[in-house]
Amino acid sequence: VCRLEPIPINEEGDVPLPVPQEGEIEATCWVDFDEYRDMVYSEDPKVGHPMMKHIIKIVEQSNDNDIQKTIVSSVVPGRKPSPVYHAAIRSESS
Repeated sequence: VCRLEPIPINEEGDVPLPVPQEGEIEATCWVDFDEYRDMVYSEDPKVGHPMMKHIIKIVEQSNDNDIQKTIVSSVVPGRKPSPVYHAAIRSESS
């Protein structure tokens, strides 16, 4: 889970269409945040998304509590470190 911001590639602000890799979701598109929020909070169990409800709450808190990225070492020998995206973590002294 991460926050993505499109990078325009030309003066008109066109954004390249995502290209799915094998095994990934094939149908993707950029949607307005309000439209995305409506999908996430949909009462239709095939549309609503419980985890993303929490992510939307974090995003809407403010830039002070934005999603952060931490690189975590793997416990599996030989595996590369993995990114973990999360809300701000309070220090243990707080």
